Amino acid sequence: MLTVGDLRFASCNSRWVAVKIKDASYSAKTRLENDPEIRALRAIEDVYKENLQQNGDDIDQRCFVRLVDYFSHSGPNGTHNCIVIELLGPSVATVLRRYEATGQTLRPDTILRTSKRLLDGLKFANQAGFAHGGISPRRLLIACPKLYANPSLKIFPYSTPRLPAAT
Repeated sequence: MLTVGDLRFASCNSRWVAVKIKDASYSAKTRLENDPEIRALRAIEDVYKENLQQNGDDIDQRCFVRLVDYFSHSGPNGTHNCIVIELLGPSVATVLRRYEATGQTLRPDTILRTSKRLLDGLKFANQAGFAHGGISPRRLLIACPKLYANPSLKIFPYSTPRLPAAT
């Protein structure tokens, strides 16, 4: 399950994030520190931070999801491993379908930039010791760095769902 919310840190900063809540039956078998997905995200994040120290700060060079935090949550259905990541936009497949539905095509420079970002992301994963075996447009998500950095932007029209009037 993936939920979207506004995460508040102790410093009173806020960011739009997504929270992935893993199935309790899986989480019961895997300790938080040994969760393969968390380990992979942490390793890739470490490689990114090493590159930042060597090459300087350039937000445009991030080619993979930002791991914000991770934790375990115990509730009535068991203990769940949870991963907090930056909020991402639609998949490349969704964007392609929308363009196709309107009879438009992506510009060649957009396709080249997207391909370069994919290859840069694979390079980072490889430097961290990981290989991705299932790349497809539906697994590539568009980043929203301006949204991540500006929590005051409204991405949902209502803060609470509107319910029909009682009859």
